[in-house]
Amino acid sequence: MERKRTRMDFWYKVLIATGFVYFDIFIIWKIGIATGLLAVGFSIFFTVLIYSRMFNVEYEYIYCDGQIDFDIIRGAQKRKHMLRVETENAEFIGPVDSDKVKSYNVDTVLNYYSKSYDAKPYAFIVRKNDKLMKIIIEPNAKFLRSLKYKMPRKYELYTEDKIEIENLENSVVSE
Repeated sequence: MERKRTRMDFWYKVLIATGFVYFDIFIIWKIGIATGLLAVGFSIFFTVLIYSRMFNVEYEYIYCDGQIDFDIIRGAQKRKHMLRVETENAEFIGPVDSDKVKSYNVDTVLNYYSKSYDAKPYAFIVRKNDKLMKIIIEPNAKFLRSLKYKMPRKYELYTEDKIEIENLENSVVSE
């Protein structure tokens, strides 16, 4: 799931670029033009490097054998394992804005979703190390279907996802 660009991302980019410009002006003013031009080259290089890694973020959820792994991929090349949870420790999964999700008093909130306006994020409430965590994700229908069979009583869906899962189940039966 690729994270969408937000307005704050734009302002972070402006802030970083402005910082490098002021740094370059300071270097040219204090050291000289030749060294200053070298500093400008390094600034451009590091700006591109920071932009590509910091603002190109994807999230991956892997469900296997009762465990869910949450990974973050930065710059389309560097993967970092963030968290592993057991589904048997799950309290509930449902839409973020549902009353049941809001009724939980969680200790930690982790956002692993795209943050786009048309997103349908789910809250995965899980107990880990005696703390209640809310993990906000944006799963696809296959992922939700797998969780449905693993934890049917701890499960709530958006209406569109119910229809999509029913279509998935019907297509599997007809094959």
